[in-house]
Amino acid sequence: MQETAGQKLRQARELKKWSIDDVARATRMHPDRVHDLEGDEYGNFPNLSYGRNFLMLYARHLGLDAADMGDPNVSRNSFGLDDYEYLHTGREQPMPAVVTEKPRRAIVPILLGLAALAVVLALVIGFVVISAKRLESRRTDVAPEPEPVSAEASPPPVVALRSGDPAPPSEAPAAQPEATAA
Repeated sequence: MQETAGQKLRQARELKKWSIDDVARATRMHPDRVHDLEGDEYGNFPNLSYGRNFLMLYARHLGLDAADMGDPNVSRNSFGLDDYEYLHTGREQPMPAVVTEKPRRAIVPILLGLAALAVVLALVIGFVVISAKRLESRRTDVAPEPEPVSAEASPPPVVALRSGDPAPPSEAPAAQPEATAA
C-alpha cells in the first residue's frame, strides 16, 4: 500500500523530533490544521485550495518535495459538498430582505455650520464698529492747529449781554499822536 501525504508529513516531523505545536508556531498554522494534514483530513479546511496550500507549506517547512505529497483530491478522506456544515445550516434559513434607504442629509451639521457662520459674522461686524468708534474718538481728541495770526488786528470778541448785566467798559480810543509845533 502506498504511503499518504499525511503519513509522510508525520514521519518527517517525528524524525526531526518536532511537536505539532512547534510546527504550528513555525508555519503559523493552527495546531488542529497540522493534525488534519497529518491525518489526511482535508474536509476541515474551508476549501480544497486551503488544504493544498497548507500541505505545500508544511512539506516545505519539513524539507520535503511538495510534488511528492500527491493530490489531496485522491486521498482516502477527500471531502465534498456534504462535508461543509456551514453550507447546510444557511440553506434552511431564508435570506433577509435587503432594504435600501435613500441617504438623508443630516440637518444638525447644516445648522451647526450656519450658527458658526453667524457667530463669525457678528464678530467681524463688532470689530468694524469698535474700530470705527476708536478712530473717530482719536480725531476729536486731537486739538486743532492754531490759525496763523495776520498782521491786521482782529476785531474784539463779541460778548452777548443778558438783561440786567452792567455794560462792559468801553475801550478807550487809541491815542492820537500829537502834532508838534514848529
